Amino acid sequence: MRAATVVGMVLLCGIAQGAEPKTVTNSVGMELIEMPAGTFTMGSPATGEAVQVTLTKPFWLATTEVTQGQFKKVMGTEPWKGQGNVQAHKDCPAMYVNWNDATAFCQKLTDLERKAGTLKAGESYHLPTEAQWEYACRAGTTTEYSFGDDEKQLGEYAWFNGNAFDAGEKYAHKVGMKKPNPAGLFDMHGNVLEWCSDWSPAVLPGGSDPAGPRSGSVRVLRGGAWTNSPVYCRSAMTRDGVVPSGRYPILGFRVARSHSNMIVEKRRQGTQAKPAPQVAAAERPVQLGVKSNSIGMELVGIPAGKFTIGEGDGAVDVTLLKPFWLGKTEVTQRQFRKVMGTEPWLDKAVVIGEDNPATCVDWDAATAFCQRLTDTDHKNGKLPADESYRLPTEAEWEYACRAGTTTAFSFGDDVKQLDEYAWFSGNTAVEAYPHAVGLKKPNPWGLHDMHGNVWEWCSEWLSDSVTGGTAGVVWADERVARGGCYQDSDVCRSTSRFFHPTDTTLNDLGFRVARSQSAK
Repeated sequence: MRAATVVGMVLLCGIAQGAEPKTVTNSVGMELIEMPAGTFTMGSPATGEAVQVTLTKPFWLATTEVTQGQFKKVMGTEPWKGQGNVQAHKDCPAMYVNWNDATAFCQKLTDLERKAGTLKAGESYHLPTEAQWEYACRAGTTTEYSFGDDEKQLGEYAWFNGNAFDAGEKYAHKVGMKKPNPAGLFDMHGNVLEWCSDWSPAVLPGGSDPAGPRSGSVRVLRGGAWTNSPVYCRSAMTRDGVVPSGRYPILGFRVARSHSNMIVEKRRQGTQAKPAPQVAAAERPVQLGVKSNSIGMELVGIPAGKFTIGEGDGAVDVTLLKPFWLGKTEVTQRQFRKVMGTEPWLDKAVVIGEDNPATCVDWDAATAFCQRLTDTDHKNGKLPADESYRLPTEAEWEYACRAGTTTAFSFGDDVKQLDEYAWFSGNTAVEAYPHAVGLKKPNPWGLHDMHGNVWEWCSEWLSDSVTGGTAGVVWADERVARGGCYQDSDVCRSTSRFFHPTDTTLNDLGFRVARSQSAK
């Protein structure tokens, strides 16, 4: 779809002057250009808001905004259909797409290409960070625009108010019709504003691989639109952002793709770690098999046994007298919707996906899910009368997570291996949301995502320390959550615990179910 050939490439932080950039074309006909690692000044010194940024990893970025044709091919929907200020055409930008839609598109495209074998191991599609976006827009330049400081040239490179809105063409135009920037990217200075992965920061984030604040109320937009004046189309123009559920005729997005080289290197480092020390084979509990229930949820049989819960001075010995079943994964959106008929994560900063964790679920909703699933499976004869679904106790959760290990993680003590087992801050900086369950390696008992992805509700009220013995519930104001989440790294250990009031709903908080074992 490129309307011009990139000639005389400027020096782009590691790309030799005059070199032709590396490009790839994916399964939906989207062309992406390789962006090298490098350092640049983000923001504008003229406004007093400028920071040094180093991007330590190369990445790929689409040459154009995602088109209506590409969006429909992947998602099967047309959010812009029947809306105002739209030029309907397969080569026009996909508009009226909110942040949740854009991230869902990235995940679904990732899943489709992984299944088809057309995406390299370790690569995934995502929204660019704000830093990646400006770095690519500047393409080695330090001027107001990627083509210089003269805004009179803007019409050659962008659709903005001067040649669109004020000219009576009140809509976004076909992508790739204007001149590209020095990196070969089209429409970086106009047409539609583009979603970035970051929450909107109070100040520009500097340093290495910045990904913005960990939370917020609005997501960053970059690039200017067909309604904007030239000042809002500059390389450094930072928008205040829009709530993730926002849908407008000036909002679209382009996708980035992680680079496989860095993932391979991380895995190579991880293989040097020592294997997890295990309890002696003669003493190690044995996993009791796997069974499925009426909604397709797989549960792993967890044996009775003894272990040490917690760490350091707070560690205590625990005996679990009864075996139990535990969900192989966190409860998914599909499973929650099938049982409860509701979707509490809608219009939140959550990727919509059948296999993504059910989040924004408070403790009462999680326990109601367990009760309703129990009632349903009792009625259809799928659950013995003396068994029921429930949230695991904190002791059951850590016992199952450890799976016979005594190390910081169920796979050992080396945090460099965490990428193989968990979604955490180290691999979600540009994919800042919970991911589909079961994509990472399981622990020794076959349980996925025990380290990271989303925090998981437990049944107990919070106590100041973990409780030992055979049982024990302390009543307080907050409930325990375990496991860490996609935003964490240091609190993804087997012993990590957190707490929330029972009415808390967060996009990094979900649950997995336990099931009592029949006495028979």
